[in-house]
Amino acid sequence: MTDSGLTTAFLDLPVTVRVWQLLLMLVIAAVLGYAIRYAQDKENERGRDDDEPTWH
Repeated sequence: MTDSGLTTAFLDLPVTVRVWQLLLMLVIAAVLGYAIRYAQDKENERGRDDDEPTWH
């Protein structure tokens, strides 16, 4: 099964491409934001010895 038809349909729809780019950017921003928050939480908890995750 070839996806050349899907690729040409994708290239013919710039709006769809823009939507996918926007979704991809949102996902990347969310992951980066979560990673930064997680790193800051780890920094704040460096002095403590509990292994419980902080899911508050």
